Amino acid sequence: TVGDPSGGQCTASSSALEELARNRFLQKKFLVRCSIPTPEFRLARNHRELVVAHQALGFPGILKLEFADGDQIGPWVVRDFHDVPPVLRETRGLPLLWERLIEAARVFRLHATRDADGSVRITPEAPAPALGYAATIGESLGIVGAYSLVLLQIGDRLLVDEIVLNP
Repeated sequence: TVGDPSGGQCTASSSALEELARNRFLQKKFLVRCSIPTPEFRLARNHRELVVAHQALGFPGILKLEFADGDQIGPWVVRDFHDVPPVLRETRGLPLLWERLIEAARVFRLHATRDADGSVRITPEAPAPALGYAATIGESLGIVGAYSLVLLQIGDRLLVDEIVLNP
């Protein structure tokens, strides 16, 4: 399930949807389990994990809060070690997600609607894989209604950066 980051399933219980909507780390793990491309990432809940994340992904990177809440701060681009301490001061020990920086040609939000019969419509028009990603996410999460994906386009390649369940 989504609540178990080590699980191998591309499904989620309805009770896990609220947690998935807020937790970027669980979203990324879910996308990986569903074989949907997303930027490489590591969880950094403390200084040791931050060092491990940097060693795994290197600079430049993006630091984001693990939990998406209403009073959102960030994300922060970190190009070298000097960029990290100001982020740590601003986030005051909140858990972070370190992502590999992707120089995307286009970043956009894809709005999806999934009907009870499983059919999915998306706007705006997007490259071919987008509909498949939206359909896989909607079906796996059992969504009937509206949701959004934040996509990064690099040439003809798309990566899902975020799932927004309450668009």
